[in-house]
Amino acid sequence: MSASIIILNYNNAEETAEYVGRICEYKCLDHVIIVDNASTDGSAVRLKPLCTGKVELVKSGENRGYAAGNNLGLRYVCDKYGTHGVAIISNPDIIVSEASVENILKAFSGREELFAVTGLVYNRYGKQIPLITWRIPTAGMLFAESSVWLRKLLWALFKYGKRYTREELTPKEGFIKGDALPGCFFAADIEKFAGMGFFSESTFLFYEEEILFAEAKRRGYVSGVTTDSSLIHNEGTTIRRLNSWYKREKLMEDSCTVYMRESLHKGNGLCTLYRVWNRICVPERYLAEKLRRMKNGK
Repeated sequence: MSASIIILNYNNAEETAEYVGRICEYKCLDHVIIVDNASTDGSAVRLKPLCTGKVELVKSGENRGYAAGNNLGLRYVCDKYGTHGVAIISNPDIIVSEASVENILKAFSGREELFAVTGLVYNRYGKQIPLITWRIPTAGMLFAESSVWLRKLLWALFKYGKRYTREELTPKEGFIKGDALPGCFFAADIEKFAGMGFFSESTFLFYEEEILFAEAKRRGYVSGVTTDSSLIHNEGTTIRRLNSWYKREKLMEDSCTVYMRESLHKGNGLCTLYRVWNRICVPERYLAEKLRRMKNGK
């Protein structure tokens, strides 16, 4: 089974080069595709010398975000190497061993219904990230998530609103089935991916996973986590480049309404109502974020 890894770079040549240097010798990977998403710091020039053997560089003429950038790499792989095999979507801020990649690829063996797989995800401090897979959210869940206190109240009273409970995600031997997987690192069946038209390019950042995996679930595909693989996500390296909290919030709101339209098939009225409610809850979320940072000493 052919395996290609697609690494999206934007103004992050140093970290991307370090990552490529680690994984380019992995025998389980046939092609390492770097997509430079129209970097403005000369990244493409700095990454070009890496292109020997199985490492290739694809340059985008403009930065249209996470989905469009990864799609450029996916289409490149399909056009050059065909749709038989697995494509790994990866941020450059990942540390993953060859054994873990091999185990993720082995998970596809004999599972015709399988669309995508990832491993257990840890942060750079060695703490497991709880939300390694989650339910496709309903419109009601999205409204609840806008308010920190409403979400807690609904869960306390009705056990409603969480995308998964901690108990459901407790590592077990084998495979944890879930709806959606984190976009920082996952492997997917290329033929199924291509059949869905790859990522929706209606978003710039955020909710790409929800849109993609909602369609995969609709088609009856299965996704999940193989617990014999693990990886470290130096989370936030990409997101921290959005140095404005409000800019991040605006991007999330825009992408969420795209998800509501494309995946939940909601009309403009409900999407507008969501935007109004989400903005009412901005001060509350900002305060919660400040308290979280104070607690973590940031």
